Amino acid sequence: MVVIFIAMGAACWMVLGVHGGDGSPTASLPTSLPETEHKAVSAKRDSSDAEAIAQSTSVKKDESGGQRPGDLPHPITPGRVRIQRENQLIGALNDAVDLSDGSRLRDVLTDYAREFPDDPNHLQLGYKLIADCLESPSAATRAAGREYFKQERGSILRRFVARHCLGK
Repeated sequence: MVVIFIAMGAACWMVLGVHGGDGSPTASLPTSLPETEHKAVSAKRDSSDAEAIAQSTSVKKDESGGQRPGDLPHPITPGRVRIQRENQLIGALNDAVDLSDGSRLRDVLTDYAREFPDDPNHLQLGYKLIADCLESPSAATRAAGREYFKQERGSILRRFVARHCLGK
């Protein structure tokens, strides 16, 4: 079967006349463009490449100063800086929890509450509860831990609350 396809390909190649006048398969193909044509093609390609790069990397703003839909954002935006800062603070909070350092946890939590007061995921309450459990474990902190564990089913802090407040 493979032999048949090779034979058909060779026959087509010979029939279509790809051979040059001297019988070599590439004799009729130009080996390169004349020097003047090569420079013109190269200059045209370079200028069109530069224009395409400039268009794709420029951030177009609308009248209100925001980006228009479909434009590529600049990699460093105020929103991304804010997310990075929140991630750094959450990392510092988690480090304090891992080290069972309640006072450091409260210090970082104060910074986090000042910079991110909205707290949509109720992280501040969870970290405060963990700090309470680390600094002064009692029946009251265990009860608060049980309540948090029961109520905040989707919280990333449930495992920390379970470990530090409930002894699980």
